[in-house]
Amino acid sequence: MNVKDQNEIVNIMPDRQRESFLGALNLEISSMGEVLPQHNERCLHKEMVSRLTGSWVLIKIDFLIFAVFVLLTPATIRAGENGDTFFGSVIWSSSYISEGIDNLPERQVVQAEIGYSIADFIFSGVILSALTERYAEFSIAAEYGFEIGTVDISAGVATTFLNNLFTVEVGALVSKRFESGIFVDFESVSDLKEVKGGFYELSTGWDIELFSQKLSVTPFALLGIDWGIVRDQRTLQINHYSFGIENVYVISDAFAFFLTLETFHPLANLKDIDQTDHLWNISAGFEIEL
Repeated sequence: MNVKDQNEIVNIMPDRQRESFLGALNLEISSMGEVLPQHNERCLHKEMVSRLTGSWVLIKIDFLIFAVFVLLTPATIRAGENGDTFFGSVIWSSSYISEGIDNLPERQVVQAEIGYSIADFIFSGVILSALTERYAEFSIAAEYGFEIGTVDISAGVATTFLNNLFTVEVGALVSKRFESGIFVDFESVSDLKEVKGGFYELSTGWDIELFSQKLSVTPFALLGIDWGIVRDQRTLQINHYSFGIENVYVISDAFAFFLTLETFHPLANLKDIDQTDHLWNISAGFEIEL
């Protein structure tokens, strides 16, 4: 979902780069009898889906409890004197797409996130659930941000535990913003243990502020490059391109709605594995922050 100034990385304006970055650093869990993500080689390595013996109804209840926790926590905990911030969001998406691949074809998903920011650090947890299939995942991440001149940089790490297995992933985001509202970002996510590869995204866009900054409209374009994540090859491969538009409406200093429309188009890397479909995704949700 656009990168604001580094000092505002958890600002009420949702950050599509931050969300995709944190979403890529995740611990994934699915229930017994789910439809596994159609993610080719990466599905066998990075996803590492673990089957549970518990009831899917319990997972749905857990998701609802977590979503309520997201809503209530920022309302009951106030930021401290050292500038710490609690934030949360709930997002519905028409598809679950990453690296240009629809992981759960024709399935809608809902995710709830809760996080804590202090100084230049961000800690967050996300639970994602498919609406019509037995699939759920939980993710945790830690991130640190800083500036070098006019360039904003953030880096993060996550450890994935599945039974007796674990993976280690790291990510980085480099962002350059101009006074006109145009931005250029480079994002990297690497798996250091299982796949031992990386995926890179180069994106650009334009933040347009309207109605005294109550409405933000951001058209953007993105190019995805694979290095052993989608396909088990250690050569850089052009994977896909996408473009879309994000709309954010700020209700108050602590509450905002957002709506994103994005389309994905496969390039050589996906076409070589017969992933030729153009994909569309619509996301809508809200974010609260205190």
